[in-house]
Amino acid sequence: MNPSRVLVYHKVDSRFEWGITRVTPAQFERHIRTLIGAGFRLVTLSEWFDNPHDENTVAITFDDGYESVYQHALPILEKYDAKATIFVISDYVGQENHWDVNIGWLKFRHLNETQLIEIAQKGHEIGSHTCSHKVLVEEDERTILEDFKRSKAKLESLVKHEVRFIAYPFGRFNSRLVQLTSQAGYDAGCVFMPYNHELLKSDPRLIYRQGIYLTDSAKSVIGKVTPGFRFQWSRFKQNVINWAAGGTIFVNSMRKKNKS
Repeated sequence: MNPSRVLVYHKVDSRFEWGITRVTPAQFERHIRTLIGAGFRLVTLSEWFDNPHDENTVAITFDDGYESVYQHALPILEKYDAKATIFVISDYVGQENHWDVNIGWLKFRHLNETQLIEIAQKGHEIGSHTCSHKVLVEEDERTILEDFKRSKAKLESLVKHEVRFIAYPFGRFNSRLVQLTSQAGYDAGCVFMPYNHELLKSDPRLIYRQGIYLTDSAKSVIGKVTPGFRFQWSRFKQNVINWAAGGTIFVNSMRKKNKS
């Protein structure tokens, strides 16, 4: 499997937290500067998706839609004339991330409506990260379809552009979710790059991405978007991290049981 040249960040924040799903603002700028220095254009997912044979583009994406994207990432993207796609949890716009486990009781705020409108007006793209960041693979079709459509409609009404893509929470997906993604009007769904998934190899409605974390140097980021040993190694690490993310899923399932 070759690199797709789609990268996914979460938080860009200098505040300490238990976990590695963030990068510091200085680290993020090094990544952006290094990618551009290597000859890549940093574009929205739509531009990347519509020009699949342009090997000089890298799509920058952000999952969860944290306020730190506006505070720290956006000024850096503007400095380097780079564009990005932000996947937003529509029910949490302007809210804190109560959906997450929040180790150490740290809370992070999501982008509010005014910030999202400004981001879209600056030429960046908004995508859906579902309504509430729940794992949907075991839900019934009606529930999934309603979630996909409601999130899409809310975000489109807010930012006044088409929401073409959805990112599945925790990267969990199956063939049924992919089919419902199309029914809900999306062009494709985004996942984390799996070690081996036959569905991914054959379905153009799936976009796999490489996650960027606190442990990533600028050199490792280049390795994620170019063929070679570094790409294969980062692919392995991605699967380990994605497996570890199951902890949040487990804790949330326990919370749900305790409430019932």
